[in-house]
Amino acid sequence: GFTLLEVMLVLLIIGALAAAVAINFAGAGERAKARTTRIGMNTLKNALVEYAGDKGAYPTTAEGLQVLVPAYVEAKALQDAWKRPFQYYAPTDDPNRPYDLFSLGGDGAANTADDLSVWDPE
Repeated sequence: GFTLLEVMLVLLIIGALAAAVAINFAGAGERAKARTTRIGMNTLKNALVEYAGDKGAYPTTAEGLQVLVPAYVEAKALQDAWKRPFQYYAPTDDPNRPYDLFSLGGDGAANTADDLSVWDPE
């Protein structure tokens, strides 16, 4: 048979492995939502380029992303993976960025670490 010490050691190892797996999977849902949101922003970016090509300018902040529906995207494309509307502002002060398009991320608050911008490197 096994001694009590050997059984406790095996249980300790199994517990440590289970904890490591749980920690690894804990953030998987948020990472998946972030990836889905980036895909959604790229879809909107392409729609904005098409719109600007057709109309000669990007939509203003007042016009918003709603002007892209239904000719360029479906209405559901205007929300991120957390079911919140994408944030859009145009024009901007940066000549390299004719608009700002971003998600407030999982926490839903502006200017926090989990915000996602269409201009962020992936």
